Amino acid sequence: FRPGTDDHDYNFKMKHAHQWLDEGDKVKATIFFRGREITHRELGAKLLERLEKDLAPVGEVEQRPRMEGNQMFFIFTPKRHKTSKHEGAKAEAAAKPKPAAPPPQPVEPTPPAQPTADAQPEPPAQPAPPTQPAPPVPATAATPEGGGQPE
Repeated sequence: FRPGTDDHDYNFKMKHAHQWLDEGDKVKATIFFRGREITHRELGAKLLERLEKDLAPVGEVEQRPRMEGNQMFFIFTPKRHKTSKHEGAKAEAAAKPKPAAPPPQPVEPTPPAQPTADAQPEPPAQPAPPTQPAPPVPATAATPEGGGQPE
């Protein structure tokens, strides 16, 4: 919403919020204030109060209007909890007794590996030989007089 949201736009958004609450979903209503609109926060508060009254039959306020930066928002929750076919199937599956699983077998820890008599220790790594400095680069040939490229 915006502070100057007209009736038609308000009704459109309110009907969608009503539908979502009927289905068991939460609704977050936000009012954006742009520019000088931030000085008229009371218009946003009135709009959210109106929305609260219109959604009272299907939802209740989880969080009162609150300002965060240039936004004011309200969170509604449905009065009845969300139930769906998937959740009903999960409840039925949980009610059925499950076959008992065999108990887990204890795992014995393996003893640490013992060194064998014929194993020889690795020889220490040898250091890398020192590097020689690069030979000096010979000077390039002088350019012809005139300092340009040869013709």
